[in-house]
Amino acid sequence: MIQLSREELEVRAKQLKLLVLDVDGVLTEGELLLIGEDMEAKRFYIHDGMGIIFLRTAGIKIAIITGRVSPMVRRRAKELKIDEVSEGAFYKQDGVESLLEKLEIQAHEVGYVGDDIHDVPAMKIVGLPISVANARPEAKAHSVYVTEAAGGHGAVRELAEWLLELRGEKESIFAQFLQTRQEKEANSTPEASVDALPTYSITDRPSR
Repeated sequence: MIQLSREELEVRAKQLKLLVLDVDGVLTEGELLLIGEDMEAKRFYIHDGMGIIFLRTAGIKIAIITGRVSPMVRRRAKELKIDEVSEGAFYKQDGVESLLEKLEIQAHEVGYVGDDIHDVPAMKIVGLPISVANARPEAKAHSVYVTEAAGGHGAVRELAEWLLELRGEKESIFAQFLQTRQEKEANSTPEASVDALPTYSITDRPSR
C-alpha cells in the first residue's frame, strides 16, 4: 500500500471532484450468477447506496466503469442517480481519461476504487487510488487506502465515510439525514443554502 501522511490524504480528499467505481468485486462481491442461457443476476449492498448518496450530497460526482454490459448495473445506477456509467470498458485507464476530458477535470481530482490487476493503470493516474479488502495484491499495492469491508459488503459505504471525514464534512452531511423536518425548519436561516441537500420529487427520489 502507498503510505501517505494524514495531511496529504486530507489535501487530496478536499480536491476530489469525481469518484470512479468498478462494479464486480467493488459494488458487488464479485460473483456472477448465470441463469439459463441469457440471464444473469448481481447482488448490491444497500449501505453502499447510502454512501453514494452521502458523496453526491457533498458535491462529488460518481462514475461507474465496468468491463461488462449489464442491465442490472444500469438499473442500479439509475436508482442512485450515478452521474456517469461506462460499460464494456475493460481498459479502465481509457475510461478514466475519457471522463477527465468530458468533465474537464484533472486526474488529481479523481478517486478510483478497484479490486483487480486491470484496475491498476487507472489507479496509477488518479489522486486517490483505493482498493477493497478482497482486492488482488497488485491493486492493494497501488492504493492509498484499503477498506476493511469487502466489495459488495459495505466497502463503498466505508470509503465514503472515510472521504467525508478527511474533508471535514462527515458531521454536517450526517446531520442533514439525522434531523427531522421540524428540526431542519427550526435550524434554518435565510442565509442557509437550499442546495446543501439534493431535493427530489416523490417519483424522482433516489433509492438506496
